[in-house]
Amino acid sequence: MVNENLNSLNSGVETKNNRLFLKLFEISEKEKKELREIILANGGEICVVIHPYFMKYKSDAVTDLRKVWFTDHRYSSQYTRIGKTIERILKTKKFKLPIVIFEEEQHIPKTEKRMMEHLKMSQKKVFIIPTIPDSSEPKFADTDVTQNPVSRNKESWKQLIDFFKEIGISKVKIMGNRLTIGFPLEQSETLPKDESEYRRQREKLGRSNVSYRLQECVGEAIGSIAQGGIEVEISKLTYPVTIQEIEKIETKKAKKN
Repeated sequence: MVNENLNSLNSGVETKNNRLFLKLFEISEKEKKELREIILANGGEICVVIHPYFMKYKSDAVTDLRKVWFTDHRYSSQYTRIGKTIERILKTKKFKLPIVIFEEEQHIPKTEKRMMEHLKMSQKKVFIIPTIPDSSEPKFADTDVTQNPVSRNKESWKQLIDFFKEIGISKVKIMGNRLTIGFPLEQSETLPKDESEYRRQREKLGRSNVSYRLQECVGEAIGSIAQGGIEVEISKLTYPVTIQEIEKIETKKAKKN
């Protein structure tokens, strides 16, 4: 049954009833059931990609002096590597994890057009989650953007985590743009409580120094998903901060006060 469902989601001819680029919150009950079986066949793990073409879209959109900054970053080796790797896994049938793309709502048509070229080769389906601008916060059909942003953010992530658990997701491998980290500016500053579960996960892996804050779109997604009780693995494909840089920080001895 699992193999039949895998073929159903990742093969066949693209038709109105067999789409390759799907909004995750709009899939049918049948598609949800099939996806859940594939997720369970992969041990509950999925691949999450945050804003895969972020720097390109930003450099295309601005016309002032910031364009130079965005364009320079757009052609950095790490950013380019992320894009090429994502396109490679879209093309191949060998990458078995279901792929979920977080994309700003206004960029979804462009991203779909870019990805369809590769998806047609593998006949693989990907699932899209719209986000609000300049954030990885999920945007649902009933999201009220005028609501208090703090309470709205918590509600949106909780709604997504509940949906993830409903379809059997217990682990997320995450990649994309952008990930940065910050450090307490003074000894009295405390680390965010809503990243406590992420720190616990890192400490469970033997990391002794997790005294930093996760920042920007990828950082927000990592912290929010982990806080919802789902295991998060940071892939080697994040930008500009990489997991290798994070691990160097984590293995350093924390300074004594």
